[in-house]
Amino acid sequence: MAKGRRKGRKWIKKAVHKRGALHRHYRLPLRAKIPLRLLVRDRHKKGKLGQRVRFALGRRGYYKRHGR
Repeated sequence: MAKGRRKGRKWIKKAVHKRGALHRHYRLPLRAKIPLRLLVRDRHKKGKLGQRVRFALGRRGYYKRHGR
């Protein structure tokens, strides 16, 4: 494997440390889907909230479809 590449395919599992953090922030039940408008609104926030929102949008495929 080339140097600098991620080892294995379980990097996402390691990236998610606090499951449900966005649901708690938005005061939604854990199994509810977070509305896209909330994520798009907060994608430019600083700190951990912004990081979590951008990660969630990336996992949804938002950037692939919208080119942003």
